[in-house]
Amino acid sequence: MFIAFSDKNDEGDLIEELKPALAASAPEPSRLIHAKLRAEMAEMGMVAQRTALEDKPALAHWYKRLVEADGSMRK
Repeated sequence: MFIAFSDKNDEGDLIEELKPALAASAPEPSRLIHAKLRAEMAEMGMVAQRTALEDKPALAHWYKRLVEADGSMRK
């Protein structure tokens, strides 16, 4: 886990403030790659969720299938 603190009243560039702290934590490259992948997957998931929830007929079909499914299929 990486945690950094910054003064709320400081109007400087937050990313520039975080770079030295991140470099000092000496993360392994694989850890950085995995963090980036997780962030992108989370973002894509939100986009997909938003798109799916806007499609009312598709959402209704999903709920219908959920209600009609037996216990093992609901999982």
